[in-house]
Formats: sequence, structure tokens, C-alpha cells
Amino acid sequence: MKTVFLSAIPAALALAFAAYSAEGQTPPSGIPGVAYFSSQRLLNEVASARTELARIQAMQQQKNNELRTKQQAIEATRQEYASATDSEARTRLLKQEQDQRADFDRSVQQAQADIQRLQRDVQAEVQAQVKGSIEKLSRAHGFKMVLNADTSVVWASPGMDVTNLIIDALNAESAPKP
Repeated sequence: MKTVFLSAIPAALALAFAAYSAEGQTPPSGIPGVAYFSSQRLLNEVASARTELARIQAMQQQKNNELRTKQQAIEATRQEYASATDSEARTRLLKQEQDQRADFDRSVQQAQADIQRLQRDVQAEVQAQVKGSIEKLSRAHGFKMVLNADTSVVWASPGMDVTNLIIDALNAESAPKP
């Protein structure tokens, strides 16, 4: 699921690039107007991104636990069915297992939908937080193009990498205010 989350937010990470404040920073060296960043490093090193990822992982764990409990109930019913000798009890247990299986299938679908919804919400939150900042950063440094090194750049001068600047700015932005 982490992979799904990571692949779902490249646009948000491109926008996250803007969250860094230009005051006091020198633009990266390299081709004027072009910079790149690592979305993977942002996810791993920006506190707010780790928090959001942890939120998704917590939901996944909760849903997995709920589904595991339902699976165990189905297995218990199967074992009870296997040891039942009365045809009435076997019929009742077979019906119970079918109902439990249908409930389990619905729960799996609902869990997937809930996790996908949370992922979309997280992506929207990140985009909303940084949309205005990307314009400010681009104006301050004259960036005409910012690339995601993890998906778009085969090679570039290390001086064009602005990942550390973004990480510092995003962490400062999410730090508690005194």
C-alpha cells in the first residue's frame, strides 16, 4: 500500500517543492531556471509527509485486523461444520459460513475504498498546503522547470538538486509554532 501512496502523490510532491521559503536561500547552481528534487526523499525526510504516511498505515493495520477477525470467525464456523453430525446443525452452519463470507467480501471492498479515500484526501491536503508557495519559489529563483528526480531525470548536475532546501522548508513549516 505504501507503493500505491507513493505513486498517487507525485503531483503533490511537485507542489511540495514550493513550500520552502526563498528568503536567505541562494538558488541552486546549474542550468538557470531548472531544478529537480527527490519525491522519495521528501516522503522519507519531511515530518508532515511521514505523519500522513503513518496515518494511512494505521488505517491499513486497523482494516487488516478487522478482516483477520472475520477470517478467523469463518474458519471457526468451518471447523464447527466439519465436526457437526446433525444435518440441521450442518445446514445452519453452512448458511452461517455463507453469510460470514459475504460480510467478509463486503468488508474487503469497503476497506479498500476507505484506504483509497484517505490517500486521495492526504494528496489533496498536501496540494492545498503548497499550491501558493510554488509560485513564490519559482518567482524568487526564476525556475521555469522543476523535475522529479525519481521519475523524470536520468542525470543532472548535483548543484541543481533542491531536495534539501525543500525538506528544510517543509519541516520548518510543520514545526510547532512557539
